Amino acid sequence: MPRRTSATANEVDRKFPIRVKVRVPPTGLGTMLVEMEVWLEATFGVNGFGQGPAVAAGMDAAAYNFMSIDDAQAFLMTFPMVDLAAGFIPPKPLHNGSYN
Repeated sequence: MPRRTSATANEVDRKFPIRVKVRVPPTGLGTMLVEMEVWLEATFGVNGFGQGPAVAAGMDAAAYNFMSIDDAQAFLMTFPMVDLAAGFIPPKPLHNGSYN
């Protein structure tokens, strides 16, 4: 993924107000990265979305920016295998079924 300058990142944020942060595994996104880029360009056009690196707590991430929540949902429904880059780790249930 190409690197963006802060000015370019700010422009993307202004143009595309909805951001989806996707966790990038240590081995990368592999062929899914190409599939996502092809789908994004076919669905929204070359200038109809934004993408670039993202900052996420303790993990590598990529940001995909959209014009609307509906566009972001379409992306997530098309690629349900992506993990969102979130710093929150849900608690695991204890043996008695309660949460810690």
